[in-house]
Formats: sequence, C-alpha cells, structure tokens
Amino acid sequence: MAVALLLLWVLCNAIRVNGEESNGQCDHKLKFNPRPHSVSIQEFGAIGDGKTLNTIAFRNAIFYLKSFADKGGAQLYVPPGQWLTGSFNLTSHLTLFLEKDAIILGSQDPSHWGIVEPLPSYGRGIELPGRRYRSLVNGYMLRDVVITGKSWTNLDLNVALGDNGTIDGQGSVWWEWFTSHSLNYTRPHLVEFVSSEYVLVSNISLLNAPAYNIHPVYCSYGYVSDMSMFNHFCLSMYVEGSLRGDVLILMFEYVLNTDFQNVHIHNISVYAPPESPYTVGIVPDSSDNICIEDCNISMGHDAIAFKSGWDEYGIAYGRPTTIAHVRRVDLRSSTGSSLAFGSEMSGGISDILVEEVHLYDSLTGIEFRTTTGRGGYIKEIMISDVDLLNVNTSFAAIGDYGSHPDDKFDPDAFPFRTTIGRGGYIKEIMISDVDLLNVNTSFAAIGDYGSHPDDKFDPDAFPVLEKITLQNIIGTNITIAGNFKGIEESPFTFICLSNISLSINSTSLSPWQCSYVSGFSESVFPEPCPELMNSSTSSCGILMLELQFYNIIL
Repeated sequence: MAVALLLLWVLCNAIRVNGEESNGQCDHKLKFNPRPHSVSIQEFGAIGDGKTLNTIAFRNAIFYLKSFADKGGAQLYVPPGQWLTGSFNLTSHLTLFLEKDAIILGSQDPSHWGIVEPLPSYGRGIELPGRRYRSLVNGYMLRDVVITGKSWTNLDLNVALGDNGTIDGQGSVWWEWFTSHSLNYTRPHLVEFVSSEYVLVSNISLLNAPAYNIHPVYCSYGYVSDMSMFNHFCLSMYVEGSLRGDVLILMFEYVLNTDFQNVHIHNISVYAPPESPYTVGIVPDSSDNICIEDCNISMGHDAIAFKSGWDEYGIAYGRPTTIAHVRRVDLRSSTGSSLAFGSEMSGGISDILVEEVHLYDSLTGIEFRTTTGRGGYIKEIMISDVDLLNVNTSFAAIGDYGSHPDDKFDPDAFPFRTTIGRGGYIKEIMISDVDLLNVNTSFAAIGDYGSHPDDKFDPDAFPVLEKITLQNIIGTNITIAGNFKGIEESPFTFICLSNISLSINSTSLSPWQCSYVSGFSESVFPEPCPELMNSSTSSCGILMLELQFYNIIL
C-alpha cells in the first residue's frame, strides 16, 4: 500500500505539471467568435424610460436575429436606459450585450412573466404545488449564448454595481407576495438556461431577483458520466498495478487538454438585500462542466447552491451536478450559506473543486445538506484556500434539512445511507488551507437535526457520514472548535483532522462537543475529543490523495 500511495502521489504531481495552474474547469475557456451582425433594441421600438413595457420589442428583436444563426450569429445591443420588460426567450448563437448604464428591468406585473410547467426533476414548484412563473430571461435547448457587458476588473461590490450593464428583477413585490402567501405559483428566477450548452454570462450586474439569479439546469454533456467512470476505472487499474503510470499520464493528458467547459459565469456582481426571503445567487442544477470565477455575490439566503433534483423526481430523472470549478469569489449570505450543497440533491452532486474563496458576514460558510428520503449523494468535494470572516458556523453537514414535494418520498431512505434503498450519503469531502476569524462554531456535523415533514419516516433507519477531512486550518476568536453529533446506532466515522490551530475565546465553556463519532487527528489544538484522537492517519492520507486525483483529472 505504501508503494501504491507513493506512485499515486507522483502521478498526481505529474498531472499538475502537465496541466496549467489548478487544472480545473475554469482553465478551459469557452471560445466565442465575434458576431458579424448587430442590432439595437431601439430599432424594434423599445423605449428606455423605465415605464414603457418593451416585451414585444425584445421578442421581435430576438426572432429577427434567429435568422442569423447559420451566418455566424448576431448581437442584440441594449444601450443606456431603463428597459422595462416581461419574460422573453433567447436564441442560439446570440450575444445579449448590455452597455454601461443599460438596465433591463423586470416588470412588477406577474401577468408579464408567464407560467410554465415544473421541472421534471422537481415534479412541482419548489414553493407551491403545480406550475411556476417563467424566468425573466430564458434559454431552452440553446447553443452558443452570451449575456455580457463591458469588462470591469474591480470586484468591490459597491464599485461594480452601476458601473456595468444590469438586469434588475425588481423583486421587492415578489418578496412581499411570498412572505404574505399571496402567490399562486412558485416565484420566477432572473436568468434560466434549460438543456443548453456553451453558455457564457460575464461582465454584468444582477439585482433583486424574485428567487434565483442564474439557474443553469440540465446543461450537460452526454458523455460526462462515461468520462467519470473511465477515470475511476483507470485509477483502480493503476492502484492494482495493471496499468503503468506513464500510460495513465498520457491518457489523462488528453482529458486535461480537451475543452469540456459548458457553462462559464465570470466577472459578475449579484446582489439582493439581506432581508430578501430565500433569494439565491447562482444555482447549478443537474448540470456539468461549470466554471464560476471572479464573482461578488451577496444574497438574502445562499450565494452559490449546487442542486440536482427533489426526492423521487430527482432520483427518477437521474441527472447529477458534477465537474464544477469555483474560484476567486467573494460570497455573503444573510440567512443561509455562502456555499451550499443541496438539500435538493437527489440526482447526486460530485467532483466539485472550490478554491480561493472569501466568505464573510454569513450565517454559514460552507454547508452540505440532505434530509430523510432525499436520495442522491454528495461526494468527492475538494475545497481549499478559504478565508472566513464573521461567520456563525464555518463548515456544516446537516442530515435533516428542507422539506419534501409530497408524501411519495421513501421514508426508509435516510440521509447518508450507503446500503439498500434510495438513501443519500455525504462522503469524501476535503477542506484545507483555511483562515477563520470571528467564528462561533468552526466545524459542525449533525445527524439528527430539525423535524420531519410528517410521521411516516422509519425511526430504525439511520444516517451514515464518513470520510470528511479537515486540514491546515488556523482560527482566531473561535467560540466552539467542533460540534460532532452522530447517532448511537450509526456513529459518524472516518473524521480526519490534521494541522489545525484554533484560538478559542474566553466565552467558550467546552471547545469540542462530540457524541457517537470516531476519527483521527494529528497536530490539532485545542486537543479534540477522545473519539477523534486516534493517531493512525495513514487512511486519511489515502483519502486525501484520492480526492486530489479525482479533482485534478475532472
């Protein structure tokens, strides 16, 4: 095993050398040719006074530009002004260009948004049974689509807002209707791409979405699952000795130099007020080959949330969110998580690389969520180079979060289950190179948290959480170092802590709180619970190398 580990380490570093920088999705840039044709929205009768409804103008302009799809595509130019509109659809081979001081305003009349059927992986609207409101800007089964404005490099939110083209959902009325339970359908999003590929959103500001700001859903390459299985197969062959390391490196050099990026979200600012209910920034949903970089997001609920369907609908649809790269982002969430995984994750979430992130002024920094009967999985997540400032809980894994669309969920499928049934699980997570400042709880994993939607759950089916690695972490002004609460019948296992130093403040009565958990620790201060003080960390090393390998390759 020691030889295999050494060879795997050599292989991982060899691939780092042959690739560029971090070898993530964001290093494979989408390439778009200049559009040979361009028209202004004003040519179709639009008036940018903030009062005139321009929905027909947008629809007519895009219908006209559709004729240039086989001629190199076209650009719809939106000049400075306030362009009020209801929902409209984009087309393939199109660039929607917003000039500085151009603002697309979403109408506050719900009849201007339209009604659509629920997504098949959700079975109903998220907030209400039945259909949902159509998003403001939509793309369905499109290819080669760009929404952009003039480039800017200053990521300070106060500077970026107003210094660029903007899409403003004017969501305050939607938030009031949601809070007062006055809506008949689930709230709309600001921008949504369904079953589309080669999508770029860059150099714009998004404000006041009714719910989500950017929602790429079912944006997938057909060969992704096959490629993932290919990588896992080759790794197992290599470790077993039936595949030479030099051959494996050549095979994966092809993967590293192939342009697999599908959705690229770059250099944008996203904002909703702290009190806006359940507003979310970017939501990759049952999609793959995603890059999110150089963004500043401040939301009422989650900043970035990975999802993949809801209960039996997501399980039946079977479309995971996989192969994503997030880097150089500033994230803030008032009532949710800066970076969330789930809880709608029934199709699975895997192979996510997150690096160089700043999380601040948030309820939770990074959160992994699932719940009873949810199904699916969260696995092979690698997060590094993280700064957390003024966050209540830095990292959390919660096993009973969220609700169900109906009573058809499997009550015997409990969070993290890895055996018979359709239960979900969370495993193979590595978080490293983290600085914490002014944090209440550094780490939390709770397997029996919250309530159930009804009394149909099976009290004898218990969660399983395993293979969570936390390493190279420094914290200042921390109240609770760790809170690990497993279940007596199914303890959390394989919790690996390494090279952690936390400065605990004077209000802390007990820095570690543990029950029904086991794991390993090395160079950890303050000294962790006895259950986590096994000094045999070789297994943690194997896990870390596996995670590094998968994320470097994918």
